[in-house]
Amino acid sequence: MSEVHGVHDRRVAGMLKKEIVESVSKDLGMTAAEARPVVQRVLDTVLETLAAEGRLELRNFGVFEVQRRAAYKARNPRTGERVDVPEKCAVAFKAGMAVLQQIEGGPHRSSWTANPPSGEPSS
Repeated sequence: MSEVHGVHDRRVAGMLKKEIVESVSKDLGMTAAEARPVVQRVLDTVLETLAAEGRLELRNFGVFEVQRRAAYKARNPRTGERVDVPEKCAVAFKAGMAVLQQIEGGPHRSSWTANPPSGEPSS
């Protein structure tokens, strides 16, 4: 696996919670057993805040926001039968400046020169 920002590049799985615990424990000089409850508490706080308030803003990082999706009628593509899709909630994330700058300046950008994403000029 290739390294991107010191983290294994997993194109399918992304970064696992276990890897976050390992990174935090290494950076803070603690064991994984000590870091695991800290990481879990941060994640629990994010979930609790979204459930209670529907919005969590982390300055320069981004905003997580609960959005309600209205119920609608769809069609089963196999049978053509109409199906009721119930109302549901989804969490949206809008990246902040620090995240956007880190992503834009990341090493993967050099691979865009041959095939830039749509709207990106090749250099």
